[in-house]
Amino acid sequence: MSPARIPTDRPVVVLIGIAASPRLEEHLAPLSAVAEIRCSRATSPEAIGEAISDADAVIIRGLALTDSALARAKRLRGVVVFGIGVDQIDLEAARRYGIGVANTPVFARSVAEGTLLLALAAARRYNELDRMVREGERPDSNFRGVELLDKTLGLIGLGRIATELIVLVSGFNMRVLACDPHLSADEIRARGAEPQTLDAVLAGADFVCVSCPLTKDTRHLISTRELSLMKPSAFLVNTARGAIVDESALIEALEDGTIAGAALDVFEREPPEPDHPLLHMDNVVAWPHRAPATWETYDRVVDATCRAALAFLGGEAPEHPVTAGS
Repeated sequence: MSPARIPTDRPVVVLIGIAASPRLEEHLAPLSAVAEIRCSRATSPEAIGEAISDADAVIIRGLALTDSALARAKRLRGVVVFGIGVDQIDLEAARRYGIGVANTPVFARSVAEGTLLLALAAARRYNELDRMVREGERPDSNFRGVELLDKTLGLIGLGRIATELIVLVSGFNMRVLACDPHLSADEIRARGAEPQTLDAVLAGADFVCVSCPLTKDTRHLISTRELSLMKPSAFLVNTARGAIVDESALIEALEDGTIAGAALDVFEREPPEPDHPLLHMDNVVAWPHRAPATWETYDRVVDATCRAALAFLGGEAPEHPVTAGS
């Protein structure tokens, strides 16, 4: 975008939930050339509202942007989510106030790699082995994991991440089942999976990977009934959003052997409390929401957020707009 298209009163872009660093400054150079960049440490709706009150664009990561906060932003043209999840943005309020919203879905490969790694870690009982080594123990002769080779992968949601995951598991000769209400059966087949209902995916898969967005329809999509459909030998992997899985139901299913194990990059409340039951189970692999955390992804996301903010400032449509109900 040409700087000539940017208003001449030097617009303000506020970064929220994003730590300042030389690497960040380098990537934001095209944006800082035409706008004043502010980094805010605000976390509460009130503080965020104050921080964005005179902003023309906002780039936000991992924090809620509520109706009350957006109402204070009298000049705001656009909100750019540093990542893909928009469940913490009040999209309906943004629409009412005429504020555009965009996300930056450019890290499918890194999350797919993280998902595969979590599945392998659960299958091979990585955390138990790691603990044993550190504590000077040795597993007995019957301690065994399982392979991914020739197993069945079940995908709940078939967007960019899950589609990349299908490519990654091709070397394991896995059968892939998928359910996605937003795709036709032909589209699912074109992406390399067999179209199935949610129940059929849960019942047929050895590894169930949650890859759908969190919406009012997917909150606690996986609960007691759904977990009961899974094989006792199956593993649940969640790299999407914690609230898609009912954690109380998952704890019970893991304790009574309804499923073999879980690998979680996300939790209903983040970070989870240190005494959270899931963190103290041998059959759970836990990460702190870092499946997309690679330097390559960071560079791509910062560049994408910069382009989206420039688009909003210039009155143009961003590459990945998000609307209420999308």
